[in-house]
Amino acid sequence: MPLPLSPPLRISAEGPIVVSALDVLAFIGEHMDFLVATAGPDLKIVINEYGHSFKVLAETNILRLALCEILINARTAMPNGGDVTFTILPIVVKEDIFLLDGDYMRMSISENGIGFSLSTLTNVLRKPEAGQRAGGLGRFAEDITNWGGAIRVKLRRSRGATVHLYLRRATIH
Repeated sequence: MPLPLSPPLRISAEGPIVVSALDVLAFIGEHMDFLVATAGPDLKIVINEYGHSFKVLAETNILRLALCEILINARTAMPNGGDVTFTILPIVVKEDIFLLDGDYMRMSISENGIGFSLSTLTNVLRKPEAGQRAGGLGRFAEDITNWGGAIRVKLRRSRGATVHLYLRRATIH
């Protein structure tokens, strides 16, 4: 199934990436048509929001492409359709090996399909090799880490997978 047409996306090669304060819930609402079209007719997107929303550090196009990559992988894991659930939860991180202490918005995207095989998981997280434009979700890990966040994947063999995006709270100085 071809991806939906959308305005051209600004990729880092076209200029500096501008990270700004972004409201995750507003972002998902503004891009829902794109996300639904990317998921395809057999996947249903479910949004669960818990707690209060706040702005996070992110770059719109990179976040949109990362979510697109997650949905494409969900289509592969659920060839007969299913639910993709976005769970958005504000959390406080303390003493994490990869994240600074502070406030984060955790966006967990779960699919209830067959899950990723270990070889698929490796492909999902791989970064593109030099000169390649393609790549898995790993191509976004460096950007999200530079924003102060992280990507984590939980594999549940034969019960689906969950991708957790940790996005750091934007502070105003």
